[in-house]
Amino acid sequence: MRILVLVKDPVRFHEVCKNFYQNVRGLGNKSSELYSHLHHDLPHILCLLECHLSESELQLIHFTDYSLGVNYCRKNVLRGGVSIFVYRNLKYTTINID
Repeated sequence: MRILVLVKDPVRFHEVCKNFYQNVRGLGNKSSELYSHLHHDLPHILCLLECHLSESELQLIHFTDYSLGVNYCRKNVLRGGVSIFVYRNLKYTTINID
């Protein structure tokens, strides 16, 4: 399992970090709709729960200006999963905690 750690940028440290947290109950064909609701005030971090996607399906999801920072997909059970997308200008690293 990996966790995501934001890297502090001293120049931007005073800014507020906006997060969006949502149980999406299956991300599959909802990514465009979700992004259209957020585009007017984009958060720095998108934390999406219950994505119901496999690793390969998740790689096909694209949010403009975001990268997939870290994710967890169940291998033996249907549904579940967590995906965290990070805005393009944020520096981050992942740590393996296995």
